[in-house]
Amino acid sequence: MFASRYFLTFLAATGLAAYASPVPEAEKRQLSDVLGIVGELQSVVGGILPQISGLTGSGTATTGNLAPLVGDLVGALSDATSSIAGLGSVAGSATGSSDVANALAPIISEITSTLNTATTAVPGLGPIIGTLGLDAILNGLLVQVEIIVGGVIALLTGLLGSIVGLLVNLALSLTLATLGLGLVAYARPIPVVEERAGLTDILGIIGNLQSTVGGILPQIDGLVSSNTATTGNVIPLVSQLVGALSTATSAVGAVGSVSGGSTDVANAIAPIISEITTTLNGATTAVPGLGPILGTLGLDAIINGLLVQLEIIVGGVIALVSTLLVDVANILIKLALTLTLATLGL
Repeated sequence: MFASRYFLTFLAATGLAAYASPVPEAEKRQLSDVLGIVGELQSVVGGILPQISGLTGSGTATTGNLAPLVGDLVGALSDATSSIAGLGSVAGSATGSSDVANALAPIISEITSTLNTATTAVPGLGPIIGTLGLDAILNGLLVQVEIIVGGVIALLTGLLGSIVGLLVNLALSLTLATLGLGLVAYARPIPVVEERAGLTDILGIIGNLQSTVGGILPQIDGLVSSNTATTGNVIPLVSQLVGALSTATSAVGAVGSVSGGSTDVANAIAPIISEITTTLNGATTAVPGLGPILGTLGLDAIINGLLVQLEIIVGGVIALVSTLLVDVANILIKLALTLTLATLGL
């Protein structure tokens, strides 16, 4: 609960600090734009969930036919997140926040309810949902809405209290934490693991991530330097990066709270983020059409999700990483990693 309160306070104080000046009043979008995006999301989701329910209801559901539909859900959530991020801040009001929360809550409830039934029917689906990054992108949507229309998350917490069990069953730990429902979900607090063992686990996960990323980035750099980079050959590699980050986020979430070690963790994760963003900056310069596609792949949401998960498990990491990544702030802005920028306060 503390981690969630810290994160929301952090967002409220620094969420728009990445920009040189506030969004001019003339550029602020109307609340109706936000509601329109949420409405469009509801429409798309409303076309996907019945297909999942139909498969589970008929007894024909498998990981093979459900995974693509979950991927469609993640894509729809990612599109909505990117669209909302493109809006200027909305002049807040209690009514506006309430309208957005009331529009968004049923979508989250319907998604989790449908997927909970699906994972019961097809037990192997659970790990796939984690790999596809549903938790990270759903959490990213909540954070982005909070940045644009303040006060929404607090309202959603009240509206979604009845589905805590479903969120837990689906292992949506980032979403639970942001909603402040993480500890409500458990009969007892997450145990604090022995410091040395827990820290070793976290650093091991980050080390594995570094190894995987270290095998992907040189391929992107090679394509760029040889002038053979295209959206067609770079996108699959970016998808591998997103997958590696998602796997690391899930693994970190499975570790109990660690007491101490924030400096070691920050020093381990910061270079990975710096290397990823530097390589992708070069790639987007070489392939201009790549930039918009990065948003649809959920890169921003999953980097942000990993940072938030590390903060939950090892307190104090975000502030240290923020200092270590000051030099790449402009690259983060160029890549439109707005969630990550907001969380880091850059």
